[in-house]
Amino acid sequence: MDNTSDCGTPDNLIKFERDSDATSEPAVLLDSVEPSCLSVSPPIAGGPQVASGGDASRNDRPVVVDDEVGDSWEDLDDTKLEEQMNALKLEAALRRPMNYSSAPVTTQSSWEPHLLPHVLEAYDVPEYVLAEDVANALATTDFGSAVVKWLERKIVFVVFESERQAREALVFHKHQWLRLRPLSKSPVRVQVKALEIQAQLRPTRSRPKTNVGIARRMVESTLGMRSSVSMEQRKMENKQIADAKGAKKNYVRWDD
Repeated sequence: MDNTSDCGTPDNLIKFERDSDATSEPAVLLDSVEPSCLSVSPPIAGGPQVASGGDASRNDRPVVVDDEVGDSWEDLDDTKLEEQMNALKLEAALRRPMNYSSAPVTTQSSWEPHLLPHVLEAYDVPEYVLAEDVANALATTDFGSAVVKWLERKIVFVVFESERQAREALVFHKHQWLRLRPLSKSPVRVQVKALEIQAQLRPTRSRPKTNVGIARRMVESTLGMRSSVSMEQRKMENKQIADAKGAKKNYVRWDD
């Protein structure tokens, strides 16, 4: 079938207008052309090609954007970046939770708390300090009755009369260079040395207060005689003995 019969004669399809000098290119007028004829009309040699889309060639062209109209770092949307940062912060917080109101976590020690609770270690003793200096430093406080056990420069033990006195020394003892700590916080080599000389680190017990009244009673009961001591003297001696017994009971009670 001849396509030209349906779309009309070539004179009706294309009309050429030429200038007087015949130098201009032919102009194509498509006002009278049917849309169905555009897809079947053959291309004109040397002339412009017309496609059925019309704007297809225009869409294929690169779009040039002015620098002032283009994207800027100030105009970028940082919402996505903020979401990623918040997600990372949340992940880090879940991985390592911290409670700033609680006390710092301390490592567990294998030292038994009931072992030598009345003994403290004097650590970081200066090089110029001797055992007498440690004893004199304790004498300036309320813990002058403690005994200093000097083994070497790095191992110095302070033996108190009771566990209660050792706890008080940890709280109230303040000195320029004498520092005390319990054996549970001491290095392993110091703990081992304390166990080796455990018998030498027994608490020092003060001699109980007494008088000659007990000895007099023993002599009187043995000889069957009664000494010529006034009644006031005997009452005073008995009161001293009763006070000593009461102090001994309180001492044992505080140690427990």
